[in-house]
Amino acid sequence: MAHRWHSLSRRWKAMGVATGLLLLALVPIQMATGQTTPTPVPFDAGNLKLHMNTDASAWKYFDAGGTLVQTDTFSASAKCAYVPGTNGDPLMAPSASSSTSGTVVGYLTKDNGYGLGVNKGGKEGTGSCTQTNIPEKLTLELQNDPATSSVHGLYVDSTALDMEFKYNATLTAAFFLNGSPVGTDTYRCTNSDCGPDSGGGDNYVVNLRAPVHAGNPNRLWDKVEFTVSSTNSQGAVTLEGGNDPGTSESNFHLVDLLSPVDCGQTISGEDGETHVDVVLVASGDCTAKGYDLNVDPRSIELITAGGTTEQWVVDVNDWSPETAVNPVPATTVFPPVGGETAVWCNGIYDGSDDPSTGGTLGASMPSGHSWCLIRQDSEIAGDGLMQVNETFLLEADAKLQR
Repeated sequence: MAHRWHSLSRRWKAMGVATGLLLLALVPIQMATGQTTPTPVPFDAGNLKLHMNTDASAWKYFDAGGTLVQTDTFSASAKCAYVPGTNGDPLMAPSASSSTSGTVVGYLTKDNGYGLGVNKGGKEGTGSCTQTNIPEKLTLELQNDPATSSVHGLYVDSTALDMEFKYNATLTAAFFLNGSPVGTDTYRCTNSDCGPDSGGGDNYVVNLRAPVHAGNPNRLWDKVEFTVSSTNSQGAVTLEGGNDPGTSESNFHLVDLLSPVDCGQTISGEDGETHVDVVLVASGDCTAKGYDLNVDPRSIELITAGGTTEQWVVDVNDWSPETAVNPVPATTVFPPVGGETAVWCNGIYDGSDDPSTGGTLGASMPSGHSWCLIRQDSEIAGDGLMQVNETFLLEADAKLQR
């Protein structure tokens, strides 16, 4: 996913997670209107890290290739409250609740702080304001919003969280997927005191996962609620981000939930009179990928995951008819943001190579681009109308629009 472009709109929630979702073997794929969509499977989408230290406080999204894609900084108010950056929380948004009005997410940037917790009534002092106590609740939710976030449509499948525990605390994580509860997991401090004043015994790497059940065999979630219980009324938990020596940032591993396609397979889609066939080129280093193909009469969008090396041949064998003009207007391609006129590939096109067996139709990618145009022609399609046909070579997610 090193080439992934993160400003495309997605229809992830519409895919959902059907009851009885199974991780299945790759099968031949057809996506024409009215045909059955293959069962989605998870593909590695990278990691979301919570970093809190003297240098910065931020949510950081790294794609599957390890490239830093997006950083959302946050800060602390003078009264120990979490303050989102100027762009809000497009990656992960924390929230807090308790029995006291005015409760906010607590955050400090002092030597004894650097933790996320619940600031009851917005008035708690140093220490307790970064703890989740009994009966408070700290919530983290991925912002699956295509208008603001580069992680929209992604899900968490596992965690490695930097946490501190106080007084026999038991942490309960309640998981939600697409608005529905999908079970709980717990983690317990077994020492009498494993909090910030207990020496090196306060740092724990907490691996939390949603349980397996029929509606969620891949153990995915996009929202979690943390609560605390203990035999001691002072039991508490703090979520940290690697600020203590020798500890790592809190990590949330992300996946794309996509349909599978194997090397050399063709996927198809149509809407109205627009029809497209897409082939994952079977080159020597090709591996199976995940995809989401969205088609309407004036646009075609391909979202992919599952590796950093990939080529796709996109054959639009008929756009829906449009007003006939000469010369034929160019198709607009995204990225970049705002789109630009399609560029031509390098090479010579003779149509003799078969992308299902490793050919790329004689085309190669111009420098600085991740897509290019192999072929364009048109024919009359009625009085004052024409129908355009095009073939593109893609090496990244793209949206084609006429």
